[in-house]
Amino acid sequence: MTVEFIGDQLVAHIDRDHLVYARHPILDKQRGYLALQVDQFPAAFDNFQVLSASKHRDQAKNLEHVRKVSGKFPVRKSAKEELAIQKRNAHERLYRGEAEYRRLVKQVDALDAENKRRYPDVFRSHKEFRKEITVLRKRLHAEDPRYKELLFAMFRARRAIEEFVMASKPGVADLPDSRRFRVIEQLKQQLRSDKGLLELVARRDAAQQKLEQAYPKLFVTNREITEFRRTRRRVLQKDASVQATCRPTCGCLASTAGVYLFANDKQLAAAQRRVAEDGKP
Repeated sequence: MTVEFIGDQLVAHIDRDHLVYARHPILDKQRGYLALQVDQFPAAFDNFQVLSASKHRDQAKNLEHVRKVSGKFPVRKSAKEELAIQKRNAHERLYRGEAEYRRLVKQVDALDAENKRRYPDVFRSHKEFRKEITVLRKRLHAEDPRYKELLFAMFRARRAIEEFVMASKPGVADLPDSRRFRVIEQLKQQLRSDKGLLELVARRDAAQQKLEQAYPKLFVTNREITEFRRTRRRVLQKDASVQATCRPTCGCLASTAGVYLFANDKQLAAAQRRVAEDGKP
């Protein structure tokens, strides 16, 4: 997906046939960065440079067309989805325009940051846990020969599978990356009972298992992270000093901010009533 920022307007290209258009004053600012998003594992890009960029010659005409058709093909949303959207919008509106709400939110954020500093095992997000794992993986790659040996052995085993599969159909190796990967997966399904492929898969699985057993901290699942946080939370719940400061103060402030949000935004309150009505028998 490509996202264009044009003054106070945003155009998101979902695919070749679908666009999303939005307009808001908060979008109108100078950006000194280019963001890249990946759809699978965490990635890092080194020495990335934009050497030149220019405006499309038909930008004004295309943007006018997008504005004219905007809203004609709305995406259907459930009452709960609409409530979630209105809640985000209300938060943004009140945070910009209401000093009292902004004060409450900043207090909650400050307490959250303090809790995260004091009790990182409980209050860190999954993303932060994953980032720590990525840092560890980079360090091992730079400093641990044993890790590199096991990692490259697993890579070679994966590559052997791809080469075996591509050899079954000439021309696959010359396809563009996006098509080649898709065709390789299709061929794997067709060859799933092939003895040669099964032997290579067994070697890959053994190499992967060896790597995971040697470095288990690198292969923690989201479920394991969640369970780890729950365990640590249960331990902290038994600590009277934690209960006396962390939970009541932060919980009370967050609740106050939430009440203020619903009480001072009519669109959000209406969305909440629609959810309540949908839940009635």
